[in-house]
Amino acid sequence: MWPAMARTLASCLVVVTLLAGTARASAQTVPATNGDVDDAHTALQIATMSYMTVTATIGTFVAMNKPTLFGDGGCLQGDPVFGDYGCRGLSALHGLGAVVTLALYSATTAIEFAEYGWPGRHDHDAFFDATSVVHLAGMALLPLLGLISAVPAVFGASPTGGFARTMRTIHLILAYLTAGSYISTAALDLSA
Repeated sequence: MWPAMARTLASCLVVVTLLAGTARASAQTVPATNGDVDDAHTALQIATMSYMTVTATIGTFVAMNKPTLFGDGGCLQGDPVFGDYGCRGLSALHGLGAVVTLALYSATTAIEFAEYGWPGRHDHDAFFDATSVVHLAGMALLPLLGLISAVPAVFGASPTGGFARTMRTIHLILAYLTAGSYISTAALDLSA
């Protein structure tokens, strides 16, 4: 169990680090014409919002199937969303979506730090800045909470016990808060 978990975690960290580093390096080597950077930033914001929405939706179905503080979930009750696949494969699809979302978010944020003086490319009010901090913190915590939720046995916990239920519930609530705050700030930034 530990070696497989360690390999999976290491692989995810390497991919995300490489993607974030590549995005940061490419953002720093973009020609001085700000129009190209603005176009790339806009495309990344839209892609990030899209993947974040899809990942949150799939994560909601996973939470409906797995035990949380809201209930036992469809898998234990014998009525999972998407049947047997909802109990066995949907979490992997959610994890893949989360890796892509994190990579897109990292690339978008790298451009914002390198080109615009994070957060965003336009001057906004204090609410925008505070909301940006919420989604930045959320994106830092969500992968860790997701891994803990997916493999609670690493901490000696049962997948259906109180620890796993609590971690899944916290992950779900933080995901909604993070997605809501990012989509709100990106939409405001795009409309400015």
